[in-house]
Amino acid sequence: MKQKLWNVAALAMAISIVAFASNGGARPARAAAQTPDAKAAASVSTAATGEWHGMWTAPGGWLYEADMQISAGLADNITADIHWTLRAAPTAQTAYQGKIGMTGVEHTKGVFLPGDGVVKMEGVSLDDPNSILGMDKYRLIMSDDGSTLGGITWDQGAWDALFMAKRVVK
Repeated sequence: MKQKLWNVAALAMAISIVAFASNGGARPARAAAQTPDAKAAASVSTAATGEWHGMWTAPGGWLYEADMQISAGLADNITADIHWTLRAAPTAQTAYQGKIGMTGVEHTKGVFLPGDGVVKMEGVSLDDPNSILGMDKYRLIMSDDGSTLGGITWDQGAWDALFMAKRVVK
């Protein structure tokens, strides 16, 4: 039964992300003309830094919406502030039912390996006045075009949560 719930949660997350992207959410940038300046801009757009919007889901019915700002540090180091909004919690978690819609911030540190398109980071502190968050570890892969970032997260002891985000293009 747990596996069936996990499959339903993963499917719901995928549908939510597709719906978000098709309903005016974060949209990929238009393809640029192949001028030297456009090629340079395209290579910059594949870096991990910038704004991201997405969803996180874990077995049992957990769902959070995320707005993330990744900033560059020295060498390949990055920091990210993830503004989380609780969107769903397992019905058995009665203490969280009244907290749906509340927010908190997870501060993370890690590395971006540009040659591999890999983001590895982990939570280091929280601004969480409503006690809705835990600190995770993240192993994420960036799409070749730099528009999508997704992968698995360590959710309090198990690598069984999923995170998927789209780059915010203004």
